[in-house]
Order: sequence, then C-alpha cells, then structure tokens
Amino acid sequence: MELTNLFLSLHVLLIVAATLAWAIKQSRSLSPRHELNLNYWCLGLVLLTPVCLIPDPFDQEFAPLAKTYQARSYQDWDLQGPQTPEAKLDVPVLAPEGVRMSSVGQWIFGILALSLLLSLIPVASEMVQLRRHLLRSPLIRARGRVRIVCSDEVSVPFSFRGLQYAWVVLPTDMLSDSQHTLMALKHEIQHHRQGDTLWQYPLLLVRGLVGLNPCYSLLQRIIAENQELKVDAALVDQGNVHARDYAQCLVRVAESALRQKHSFVSTTGMVGLSDRHQLTRRIETMFLRKEFARWCAPVLTTFATVLMLSLALKTSHAIGGAGMTLAQVQALADRTPSQYPLAVNDSVVRQLNRYLQTTQGRSFMRGALDRLEEHRPMIEAKIAEYGLPAELIA
Repeated sequence: MELTNLFLSLHVLLIVAATLAWAIKQSRSLSPRHELNLNYWCLGLVLLTPVCLIPDPFDQEFAPLAKTYQARSYQDWDLQGPQTPEAKLDVPVLAPEGVRMSSVGQWIFGILALSLLLSLIPVASEMVQLRRHLLRSPLIRARGRVRIVCSDEVSVPFSFRGLQYAWVVLPTDMLSDSQHTLMALKHEIQHHRQGDTLWQYPLLLVRGLVGLNPCYSLLQRIIAENQELKVDAALVDQGNVHARDYAQCLVRVAESALRQKHSFVSTTGMVGLSDRHQLTRRIETMFLRKEFARWCAPVLTTFATVLMLSLALKTSHAIGGAGMTLAQVQALADRTPSQYPLAVNDSVVRQLNRYLQTTQGRSFMRGALDRLEEHRPMIEAKIAEYGLPAELIA
C-alpha cells in the first residue's frame, strides 16, 4: 500500500507542477531565469516530497484517541479459569483476515504498475540508442571532459551530460557555415554551464516513473523552452553573440528541425524550434526586454511549496486496507472469551481499523507489543500478587 500511495502521490504532484508551470508561462509574470528555477523547484518537490512523507511522518506523534481494547484474550480461558494468571495474552497485530487492499486500491495499483512498466521500457531503449549514436559520431574536438562530435543523422544541435563526458553534437551540414557553427557551439556549451544537462536526469526519472501521465510532456516542454530562453538571454547579455545574427541562426536551425524525424528527449539544445510560437517568443524575448516584479518569484515559490507539501501529505496514505466491518468485529468479539463485556459499536470499529489499517497504527501496535514482551514478567507478577484477572495485561 505504501508503494501504491507513493506512485499515486507522484502522479498528483506532477499534475499540480505541470498546471503551475503552464499558468506561470501564460501569465508571463516571471523572467525566464526565475521561471526555470521555479520549474526545477517543483520538479524536485515532485520527486522528493512523497519519498519523505510516505514513511510515517507522524510516527512518533501517534497516540490512541481512546483506550478501547479489542483483541483475542487468553487461549482456552474457560478451561483454565480466572485464577490462572500464568495464561499468556495473545494480541493480534493485524485483523484475522489480514490487512487487505480495497478493490479500488487494487485497480489503482494495477494501473500504476502498468504505467511504470510502459514508461521504463522507452527510457531504457532511448538511453541505449543515444549511447550508440554518440559512440559512432566522429570526434571533432576534445577539451577536458567536453567531447564535440558531428553527426549525419541529426539536423539540430544538442548536448548531453554522460557519466564521464559532456557531449555536444553538431549536424554535419552546419559545419560548412563557421559563424552558425560557432553560435551553436556556444549555445550548447552554455547548457552545460548552467546545469541544464544535469537536470535531464531528474526528468528522466520522472518520465520512467509516471511517463504515461500527459502532464509530464507538458512540464518537460515548458522546462525545455525556459532552458532555451535562459541560454539566449545569457549569450546576448554577456555579449558572446550579436542578437540579430543569433536570431538568424535560430531561424536557420528551425528550418532544419522540420526535416528531423527523431530527437532524443533526454538531451538539451535547440529543441522545439519547429514550433513557430516558441521561436517567436525566443526572438521577441531577445529584442523586447520586460521588467518583472521581484516579489513574484518568492511568493510563487512559497505557494507552490505549501500546496505540494499539503497534497503529498494528503495522498501519502490515501489508499489503505479494506478495514473490518461492524459484523466482522462483532464475530471476533463473540469468539473472544473474556471476563469483561466487549461492547461493539461504530466507535470501536473505527478505532480498531485505526490501529490495524493505518501505517501509523500498525507501527504503534508493533512498538507496544515489543515493549510488552520486555515487561511481561513484572506485570504478570504484580497481577498475580494482587489476584487480578490476567487479562489486565492488555
């Protein structure tokens, strides 16, 4: 159940992150740099928040709301009689039927498992294809850990961060124009400098876990576009390229992108230029600078953090066991020989399921039973000393 809740939480948070990213993009309230940083922050929350909250965040704060006792008592109590305090108490941690996942939980688990399988296969296949592509591409230059290669199979430059090297792949057709080649090379090197190629690994992880969720594609496209906008601003502001020449280079690469049939989504670079809206926005951003309110970024970051933490907490235990019904608890009470009357009502059922069907409740009961074994001899001795029913050990 914890794994099912984990994947459910990932899907919910991904939907929220993609929705926030889309809304901020449409509002144009942040600069590309701040918008990209907020996208990265939301991506980190999608991955880390469920993992931190699933393992019982309030495990140490769990305390029973009521002292209702409901469990099997002495074995063969009627045969032993009430004057045998040596009888051992048998307290079950789980219900007799075990903790069962509800039918809804089973369906959700099946869908999430299928989604995970169908997502991991394309990711693994693409990484193998990318590795083969890089190894068979001719090396142009090597400097430190940077490897610049050319390829006849691509029409758009891209960059990729491997475990050992930082790769820059240039189309062979582009090498005939030294000016555009130099601009494309500066563009891809800037991706490595600002860490965009490293962020592809968290994106790959999210894709492998919840890749069938359409919100992943939306979030991935928004992040890729903001990465390009940030690179454009950095190159123009630093004076590494002239804005007009750089815009002409983007238009030329966009024309080449229309001929490219396949692109590796695990890479960064001049991606998405076949989309005329993105190309228009990139060129407008270079020539038409806009002033942004500085308070927007921290306010939106705080709002996104609070919202996603709340949702992660709500979904961390959304699916639990089926729970025991009133009739099942009554049958259990009827089979439980006890010196005391065992009242069964909705309150008892609710508390029993709280102990048996929640992660915190089971953890609380396990700790209580562990402590019982340590103190059992002393408790039993005192019960026998005063002639009290041994059932009080519960």
